[in-house]
Amino acid sequence: MRHLFLTLCLCILSLADIAAQEIVSGTIVDNKNEPLPGARIEIVGRSETAYSDIDGTFRIEVPEKIKKIRVIYVGYKPIERKYKPGMIVKLGNGWAGNPSGFRGFFELNGGFGFGGNVNIHAGNMSVEDLRTFLNAGILFSFGYQINRNFYTGLGLGFMAQMAKYKERVYNPSSNSNYSNYVQTYSDYLYESLPLFLDLRYDLDIAAKTTPYIGLKIGYQFLFGGCEGEDYFMSVYDSNNELELYTDDVGAFLFQPSIGFRTSLGKKAGINFGLSYNIRQPKKLYGIYHYNQLGQDGSIINNDERMDFGKSYSGVLMFNISFDY
Repeated sequence: MRHLFLTLCLCILSLADIAAQEIVSGTIVDNKNEPLPGARIEIVGRSETAYSDIDGTFRIEVPEKIKKIRVIYVGYKPIERKYKPGMIVKLGNGWAGNPSGFRGFFELNGGFGFGGNVNIHAGNMSVEDLRTFLNAGILFSFGYQINRNFYTGLGLGFMAQMAKYKERVYNPSSNSNYSNYVQTYSDYLYESLPLFLDLRYDLDIAAKTTPYIGLKIGYQFLFGGCEGEDYFMSVYDSNNELELYTDDVGAFLFQPSIGFRTSLGKKAGINFGLSYNIRQPKKLYGIYHYNQLGQDGSIINNDERMDFGKSYSGVLMFNISFDY
């Protein structure tokens, strides 16, 4: 009888304990009311936790009534809510931003040139519409995420530019108008090593995807050409020749950008954007070789240096980058 009595007491106590259990349940969704699986739900002030299912629902058994729950999800700022049975917790505008600390970017870009055309004339020949036509590059940046929005770092990279131009050799007509000419289209390739300060501001107005604005300011060390260190092209006919050279070994870099970033996890992300590289091309000068008939009927060879100065040009580029 004693054993039977003890067994009955234990059963009654167990049933009372089960009856005292509180079931905490609800659903976690994003700002579009789509379920968020894998969100961590904590009971504020207690140790019980759970994770939301594939449909965003969760269920936790606790021994007493609770007041608040805390929801933690990758890419969102942790939030606390007053508990109500069957509640729906919406995560949307609480993006946590980028965590402070060291951060790096790897960027690929490419684009087309606009403006900055240079026209060069010497004697009966000319180089016209000399401008950057295509641009492609790889850039690296490493710096510090100061707060959830602002990043600053130093970067370097490699960029290749293709310039296009028209070569014209004029044949004066009988009325001295230079309306007849032979025209060819040419291009040349040169490279640069940019070194820059990288500034970026992420606008935390979305959840996993956020717009950003950026600015790269620096200097491009230019090199390359066709046949020598500073000689890159010439235009000529049977009697005259115009050779073009460059004095500069660098150019100013000013590159604003806009785009958006999509989170790939707690720290990593992928970025798509547009930027406009405002740069200053090489300073050009030419050596014009021409023949002149002397008073005694002899042919005199002449060399004349011609300075053409600089011209600003811009390249609109499409960017894709990864940050970590």
